[in-house]
Amino acid sequence: MTQPDGRPGTMKSLPRGGNGRELSPVVREPDDTDYGHRTFINLLATIFLLLFAIAVVWTIKAIDEQEKLGRCLDTGGRDCVQLVPPRPGVRLPR
Repeated sequence: MTQPDGRPGTMKSLPRGGNGRELSPVVREPDDTDYGHRTFINLLATIFLLLFAIAVVWTIKAIDEQEKLGRCLDTGGRDCVQLVPPRPGVRLPR
């Protein structure tokens, strides 16, 4: 085994604490985090990101449909748009 400085030899283990001194207890400050508010904000952020992702997907699909329609019309297609006949009993404006 080698020592940390690269010399051959055995490594001596140090007592607890790494430098021979006793470890002092860790003093923590009181936790004043408002976890209810934090959870609410995280929930709002998640909802916002989900709605944003849905809007992005919808926009991409709409742009793709417009591109398909444009390509169809540019090639001289006649049936580029599906026309749905009205349901029976529905009056059309004149």
